[in-house]
Amino acid sequence: DNFGSVRADGNDITFDLHGQVHRVWRDTDTGQLFYAKRTGPHKVWGPSSLVDPRRAGGQMSIAVDPQGRPSIAYRDFVNYDLMFATLINGNWVRVTVDSAGEVGDYPTLGYGTNGRAYISYYDKTNGDLKLAWQAASGKFVNTAIETSGDVGAFTSMVVEPNTGLLHIAYADNTGFRLKYAAQRPDGSFAIRAIDRGTPSGVRHASMTFDTAGRPWIAYYDVAKKDLRVSTTADGVSWSSQRVASGGNQGEFANIFLDGEVVTVLYLNRTLKTVNTAAFKSGGWKFMLRAMGSENIASAVSSAGEFIFSATSMYDGKLRTLTDKFDHQYANPLDPGERIMAWEVIGHSSSDPSVRYIGWGIPQHGWQYYVNGRFAQLRSLGLKRIFLHNPFGNSVGETHFQFDQYIHSQEAGLTMVTDTFVSAWKPVIDSGVEVIAYLGSIPYDPQFTTITDFDHYMDRIKRSIEPLLQAGASIGFDSIVHAQAHWREWHVVAALRNSGVKVYAENRPPRDYTHWHDVNGVYIHHGWITSDPANNPLQHWAAPNHMLRGEILRGAFDPPDGVPPSSTGWLLPIVLGVLRDGHTPATDIVRLASEGYSLPQIMALAFPSGGRGSVISGAKTESSPVKNPFGKRPLIEREDLLS
Repeated sequence: DNFGSVRADGNDITFDLHGQVHRVWRDTDTGQLFYAKRTGPHKVWGPSSLVDPRRAGGQMSIAVDPQGRPSIAYRDFVNYDLMFATLINGNWVRVTVDSAGEVGDYPTLGYGTNGRAYISYYDKTNGDLKLAWQAASGKFVNTAIETSGDVGAFTSMVVEPNTGLLHIAYADNTGFRLKYAAQRPDGSFAIRAIDRGTPSGVRHASMTFDTAGRPWIAYYDVAKKDLRVSTTADGVSWSSQRVASGGNQGEFANIFLDGEVVTVLYLNRTLKTVNTAAFKSGGWKFMLRAMGSENIASAVSSAGEFIFSATSMYDGKLRTLTDKFDHQYANPLDPGERIMAWEVIGHSSSDPSVRYIGWGIPQHGWQYYVNGRFAQLRSLGLKRIFLHNPFGNSVGETHFQFDQYIHSQEAGLTMVTDTFVSAWKPVIDSGVEVIAYLGSIPYDPQFTTITDFDHYMDRIKRSIEPLLQAGASIGFDSIVHAQAHWREWHVVAALRNSGVKVYAENRPPRDYTHWHDVNGVYIHHGWITSDPANNPLQHWAAPNHMLRGEILRGAFDPPDGVPPSSTGWLLPIVLGVLRDGHTPATDIVRLASEGYSLPQIMALAFPSGGRGSVISGAKTESSPVKNPFGKRPLIEREDLLS
């Protein structure tokens, strides 16, 4: 599990000098604090360890000390104390830092140039900003930095690398504003109020320094529900600006340097997206990073690698987001994993008034389909199903649409739209993968004409929200020509970041390496004719050996000259796909009617008990694939699948 998925809410994450990732989190069910490390070239998560058996507060801060040991500052939620824990020789050594009243909320841990730990935190009993630091003996000393009013919540502390001086951003709950405390060389602090234009105060303060040594603070405006950023060139005069507005944006703000670019990671709660805003050429440039996540924490390595962890709003799991989620079979020898049912939903009816959706779904809802057709497939051993065009399409649509769910809503097909989650979520939770194959974004004017980032994402999210709620995988039609800086790729990458399995049609260009490890969708003969080894006209396309994701091949068309109603032609195609190490998506009911069960098909494909060339989920061709159908014209884009 590259994500290290666990059920958790509060969390923090950091890199050490060797590029290893360290993460701490609070278990959602027990409230206990856990830790794990991700190491090695394959980024494998080691076992988790219990930091503290007592319940912990929701905020915590992790850092690596000069000896390379992970250390954590957190709040003991039982005694309301500030705690500090270090992993020493495999054991967590815990120290109570402050126990005077209810203390320890919103801690930030850092190490100074002297190698000692510093913790900024909030004293709730007294409403003070406090600081704890390690003396030469290793014991902690704590003191109040500011005591005027209710101050100190949502602290963010940075240790200036050249001087070792401390800088702390925090909320003033009395003055309803952001504050900043900068340490002087004599150890005292200069305190300034920043941005008085927040009448209900601020939350989620986060601070960094740019390459010129200027402090930048990102924070959430409670009244406006906006993301704001303040900076100063001289430490005295601050300029503040509203970065993301419209709806509810800016919670869990994390500000960092991406190379030399000041960048903010934040939650858009209205759209349920995680975005970044990067300050480039005097303006803010926005990018989608993940879907439906909160409790965000981020880190940047010394080599410039950026990662973040966040809790999914859909399944409650904390994931460290890696921009990658390749399909791997749970059991490569399981016929139900290796063979998939391809189910045509749109155009299973000839009635345009129900967007050509058949199976009784427009009249009775998706549960009717699940109880009937899907139950039949499940009885045959199925564990994966491909729903082609699940919300149908209208007359005159050249391409079936990515936003077909919205169009189905607008057509009043409530039985189609309103029953998808309730019908499919229990099925998916039981271990079945449901791939909802939607239409094209690049060829849909309802997307291509949108220039505003938030409006674009609003339509994207409304198009896939029921699929995310149900836990389905998502298929994209005609998208692999999208370049890495295009919005379409950002949508795909964000879904993969969020643990959603993605399938993309068709063969990507050789030079578009960002697509090469994405699961691919092909019609069986389209896979063959798009192979540059078989078709010189495809010289620009990625050859088979470059494609590292799962290859899903729709196997349901007979060879040239063979009537579809005849028998015996489907099984050889399915066997060939399996022997190539790929996944046939086919008519399982037809194969059963011809006397072939899924285990029998697997046994025929691999009589020696092997599994083709599938190794740890990677697919390769053991030998060149010959076209059994003779020469056929190359079929491109949506024509393959529509």
